[in-house]
Amino acid sequence: MPEGLYKLTHQPVKRGDTVLLLRAMKGIIAVPGDLVEFNEGGFIVNGKPIPDSAPEAGYPHFQYGKYITPAGMVLCLGRHPDSFDARYFGFTAETLVESTVTPVWTYEGQ
Repeated sequence: MPEGLYKLTHQPVKRGDTVLLLRAMKGIIAVPGDLVEFNEGGFIVNGKPIPDSAPEAGYPHFQYGKYITPAGMVLCLGRHPDSFDARYFGFTAETLVESTVTPVWTYEGQ
């Protein structure tokens, strides 16, 4: 996530949200009921490819396949290519989402 100030909002989680997850911010790319495909190219959610979601070559990753996001689970993806996220551990229980966040000010460094 870009460096900056964020406000905790505690809103219901929806696709596209940024959340605070065990003190690490991740983006939500799938919510319960979404169709998720994961392959060497990355995630495809409801038929839409998710950019920059391929796992790093040579690292153990979440099992390739097609899934329906289970009730009570979300799929979290970081913006950094080295982020430890769904590419490696799959679905996350919604109970581990501490809060949604809204950017107040961010900095995308060069």
